[in-house]
Amino acid sequence: MNIIKITKIILVVLSTYIIFYYTNLAKPIKSNIDDGNYLNNNSFLGNLINHKPGYVCPLGVILGKLLLFISFIQLYYIYNNKYSSIRFMNLVLLILGYIVSFMNKKLQSNIFTAFILQLFVIIIPDKKF
Repeated sequence: MNIIKITKIILVVLSTYIIFYYTNLAKPIKSNIDDGNYLNNNSFLGNLINHKPGYVCPLGVILGKLLLFISFIQLYYIYNNKYSSIRFMNLVLLILGYIVSFMNKKLQSNIFTAFILQLFVIIIPDKKF
C-alpha cells in the first residue's frame, strides 16, 4: 500500500470517529445557543430536526449512524484504487452534511475538523504525479 492510500484511510477513519462520537456517543453539552426549534413539534419533520440546546436532533443521530455505512463504502473504494469514481459524490455529501450542520451550531463546531479531514480525502490526488 502506498502512503497516499494509507493517509486517506486514516483521514476517513478519523473523520468518521469524530462525527459518530459527537452525534451518537457524546453526552449532551451545556449550551445557551437555542437553535433547535425549527418546526412544530407535532409534525414529523419537527420531531426529526428539533432539539434541545446541547442535544443532537434525531436526524443527526440517524445520519451519524448512516455515516458508518458510507465510510465503509468509501474505505472500500480507496483500498481498491477506485476512489476517483466516487470522489464527486463524496464532495456532494460533504457539502450537504455541512449545510445540514448549520441547524446545530455547537455540533457544527465540534465536527468541523471532520469536514476538513474529508475535504483533504477529496483533494489529495490518488496517485503520485
